[in-house]
Amino acid sequence: GAKIVDSVFTKHGLQAIVDMLLVNSTLCHFDLSGSIPYSKRNGESRVGECLANLLENNKSLSELSLELCKGFTTEDFVSLSEGLARNKSLKIFHFPAFGDLEDPCEAANAILAAVSNNYCL
Repeated sequence: GAKIVDSVFTKHGLQAIVDMLLVNSTLCHFDLSGSIPYSKRNGESRVGECLANLLENNKSLSELSLELCKGFTTEDFVSLSEGLARNKSLKIFHFPAFGDLEDPCEAANAILAAVSNNYCL
């Protein structure tokens, strides 16, 4: 697995890591616990989109740990939930912190809907 805990990423750092992990056919556990996975393009957060890409395209990933991660926006949660809904290999998912979201209910509902529709989790 890949374990990068309690880290703060640069603007494109998470994207670079995910790009490497996309081609890793044996990755089973990706742990970002306690990290702030900053990833932006044109001023918009891309963390959720970045992780959704990993969830959709890495077929061996069985565990994703985002416990105590900070910096996620509601849009990140919605993007992440889309990746969760399409993933067919994930068995364990540790939620990131809802923190200071402008609408924590929308984020929670998106994640819960995705998890409930993912029969592997």
